[in-house]
Amino acid sequence: MTSPPAFVVLGGAGRVGGHLLPLLASSTGVLVTLSRRPRSTDRVTWLTADLTVRPSALQAVADLVGHATHVTVVDLVLDRGSVTAMRRSIAASTAFSIALHRRLGRTGTASRLVVAGTTAALAPYGLRTPYGIAKHHQGRRYSREHPLDLVLLPQLSAGGERTFAQAARALADVIATSPAARRLWVLRPPAAPAVPRVSPTRLPQALAMSVAARTTHRSDPGAFRRASHAWLDQLPQPARVRLDHHHAPPLLLWRFARCLGLPPALPLTTEDDGHGSF
Repeated sequence: MTSPPAFVVLGGAGRVGGHLLPLLASSTGVLVTLSRRPRSTDRVTWLTADLTVRPSALQAVADLVGHATHVTVVDLVLDRGSVTAMRRSIAASTAFSIALHRRLGRTGTASRLVVAGTTAALAPYGLRTPYGIAKHHQGRRYSREHPLDLVLLPQLSAGGERTFAQAARALADVIATSPAARRLWVLRPPAAPAVPRVSPTRLPQALAMSVAARTTHRSDPGAFRRASHAWLDQLPQPARVRLDHHHAPPLLLWRFARCLGLPPALPLTTEDDGHGSF
C-alpha cells in the first residue's frame, strides 16, 4: 500500500500558518508542524522544537514523515520580537529546513521546499530593512536547493488589501502544484498605487527616523520599516512606482530572480481578485 504524502510546516502557529494548516489538514496526508507555541488542532501533529538544536528536532520529524511518498517542507517562521530575534529565527528555520530536505534525500524520500518570503526582499539598497536583508539572504541560501518554490508575499493585515487568509490560500495553491526544479512566485496587492500618500514624510522627519532606527530604536524592526517608508516618500512618483517593493515592480522582481538564479516570477492571485487562483 502506498503511503500518503506528508507536510512539515515550520511556524504553523503564526498568522499565516493558522490559516494554512486547516487547508493542508483537509488532505489525506500526514501533517506535522513545529512551533514554540503548540496548539490542539485536529489531524495535526504538533512538535515543540527549538530549531537551533537541530539534531533532536530533525530526528523527531524524520521519524514521523520518513515513510511518506513525498514530503513538502513549508517555512513560515518569523520572530518579530526584535531585530536580533528576527534574524536568528530566519537563519534557524532556513538551516533546519535545508538540513531536513537533504536528510530526507539521503534516505530516498522525495521532498520539496516551499518558502514564504516577502516583497521586502526586493527593496533596493538604501530602502532595505534588516528584515528585508535577512529575507534576501534567506532566498539566496534556499536558491541552491531543489525542488524549491519561493513565494513572495505583500504586506499582510487582518483586514487590508491582502489578508493572512489570502496568503495561506495562495501558498496552498503553490503546494498543490507538481514540484519543479526552482520557481519564484509573487502575490501582489490588488492594485498599484496611483498617487502619493496624502501626507508624505518630510525630509527632516525621514532623517530623524533613520537616525533613530540605527541608534535608540535599533532593536525595533518597526523603526526600520517606518524609516524605509519615509524615504520612499521622498521619491518622485515615477521613481516610486519603479522602486516601491510593496507592489513588486517588474524591475525589482527581475533583479531578484537574476541574483538568485531563478526563472522569471510567476504571478499568484486569489479568488477575491475575481479570476481564479494562479
